[in-house]
This record gives sequence, structure tokens and C-alpha cells, in this order.
Amino acid sequence: MGMTPQRISAKTGIHSRRYAADHEATSDPAVEAARAALADAGIRADQLGRIVVATSTPEHPRPATACPVRHRIGAPGAAVRE
Repeated sequence: MGMTPQRISAKTGIHSRRYAADHEATSDPAVEAARAALADAGIRADQLGRIVVATSTPEHPRPATACPVRHRIGAPGAAVRE
């Protein structure tokens, strides 16, 4: 398709790809990433206003994968978007 890793990185800012293990749901690595991001930012999950999960492989058609992420990280007041 003519898309080298360098071109993809330059156009999208994506430098690597992660894959879930066979026993993991889509939300599992998303929860890990959210917890790491919260720790890096020095904020609590209950301070979040919105959670966006971008995926082409959702766990279920509905609810959005962001819903279990919101629940598991403890951000009950955050709006979700997928």
C-alpha cells in the first residue's frame, strides 16, 4: 500500500502498536494506559471529565469500551466516548 512505518509515524504520530494477549479484553491495556497517564499527570481518576477510547476492536457493540475503563479506574463522573 506504499505506507512505510516512517510515513505512518510522520502522518499520524503513531510510533508503535500494542496487541492484547489472547486472554485480555480491549479495556485491559486501556486501563493500564489510563492508570499510567493519571500517575504521570499527577491527578486522580475522579478528577477526569471525559474518557475517550479509540479502537477498531471494541469489546462489545455497546456499551462503549470506555465504560468499563471508566469503572475500573474509578472515574464515575467522567463522560465516555468511543
